[in-house]
Amino acid sequence: MIQYDISKEYAIANKIILFIIIIFLVLPFIIIFIEQLSHFQLLSYAPKCFVKAHTGHLCPTCGLTRSIFLLYTGHFQESVAQYAYGYLFVLILAIQLFLRSLPLLSNHVCIPYIDITQMIFCGMLWFFIIH
Repeated sequence: MIQYDISKEYAIANKIILFIIIIFLVLPFIIIFIEQLSHFQLLSYAPKCFVKAHTGHLCPTCGLTRSIFLLYTGHFQESVAQYAYGYLFVLILAIQLFLRSLPLLSNHVCIPYIDITQMIFCGMLWFFIIH
């Protein structure tokens, strides 16, 4: 039986995912900072929703985007009103950020098992959010 060592590929994939998560967690703060600094409404130039343009109904990602933006600006009640599970999305990203940074801090044997467990946990949370 041939055993493959995928530790290098795992490390590269983990760093890429970690970078993407950092972007998704930090980008809304940067947008809010730019808007407050320059009084320029950057989000007003965002592309319009394809689903809303063709059906007239808001799609779930529109509500999620508004919910996360309101959460980052400190309007928790309005955030929950837009999309009830928007804060869970941010929580999942924060958990992912923490767990994806563990392999960078330690080369412990349990790291792959922690990674598998957190993927299952986040998958279950996603299922809860969607349904």
